[in-house]
Amino acid sequence: MSKRKPALTADERSFNRKIRWSRRAIYIERLWPRLWALISVAGLFVLASFFGLWPMLDELTHIGVLTAFAVAGASALLFALLTKWPSRDEAVHRLEQLAGVRHRPASTYSDTLSSAAPDGTTAAIWNAHRERLKQDLNKLQVTPPVPRTDKYE
Repeated sequence: MSKRKPALTADERSFNRKIRWSRRAIYIERLWPRLWALISVAGLFVLASFFGLWPMLDELTHIGVLTAFAVAGASALLFALLTKWPSRDEAVHRLEQLAGVRHRPASTYSDTLSSAAPDGTTAAIWNAHRERLKQDLNKLQVTPPVPRTDKYE
């Protein structure tokens, strides 16, 4: 028998949506510098064609240069395709870092009590803490990607 997961609240669904968008933003930030390698190879090929390089080359050199462009293009494409998808923790960290909220509400929201059965006072404090975190989570906004070509992972 499978155990059913409890239904998510609207706040939790909203938070999960923000994490998905944050992960996408990180992926774009990682992919953009890698795409520049592919764009550069394609640009050099177009430039060589525009300046009429191909008719000036003998057949063996022509094949060699085309092969070099093909290898460079395939390598650049593979480099772009191997871009690592960010983890949930990276997305949460980006949300907290760029939102300017204090005390890492997104990271601590998934925390649990260490005791198995909290007493009434502990449960009340824990619930108050969770409510405060929910308010801070609502303040988190996903910022658009900031792709930079001067860095890559």
